[in-house]
Amino acid sequence: MTEDRLHIDWGIDKLYRTQRQVEKNPYDLESWSILLREAQSKHISEVRPLYEHLISIFPSASRYWRIYIEHEMKSRNFEKVEKVGNHTIVINKMITYRNTCFILTILCERLRISLSP
Repeated sequence: MTEDRLHIDWGIDKLYRTQRQVEKNPYDLESWSILLREAQSKHISEVRPLYEHLISIFPSASRYWRIYIEHEMKSRNFEKVEKVGNHTIVINKMITYRNTCFILTILCERLRISLSP
């Protein structure tokens, strides 16, 4: 994430350090939780890049999508809510399809059935 560095004015050194921690380790859920808590008190235009980056790392985490959409709704950005909501539906369909394929593959292996004709 070095070239995509988030430029958010947190105003508190602790939050800048937390952001740097997320930049070093994007899977640090504790640091993300701290940033999310603070982001919700800022205007969406200031923290939208944070949400976008978060959901790019955790695309199947519906909790993060919900928080992002609720923040957009709070700011009455209904076009953006619709766009993010549609993206969520596509991601969920892809995950469901992938999970279904995985389950079918396991089931066929256990039953010793070939998926190819």
